[in-house]
Amino acid sequence: MKKLTYVMAQWCPYCKMATRWLNTLMNEDERFKDIDIDVVDIDADPQRAAEYPHELVPNFWIDGKKVFEGVPSKPIIRDIIEKTLES
Repeated sequence: MKKLTYVMAQWCPYCKMATRWLNTLMNEDERFKDIDIDVVDIDADPQRAAEYPHELVPNFWIDGKKVFEGVPSKPIIRDIIEKTLES
């Protein structure tokens, strides 16, 4: 399984939306239950967040490559999770 990193901020409404979609999808689909998501909060850990160049939150990285940045939707989050499962 690939490494999924989620860069977010607690105050961001779009991050809250992305987190809700992640939780929903992980409960809906058995394949997603064991995915380990590395969550990086830009305010709690700014040094670590700097390792993931971004303009917006939320953003998602798979194996160190940015795969999404911006306003999330359920289909977008599902696609990110599915890409994490690809070998």
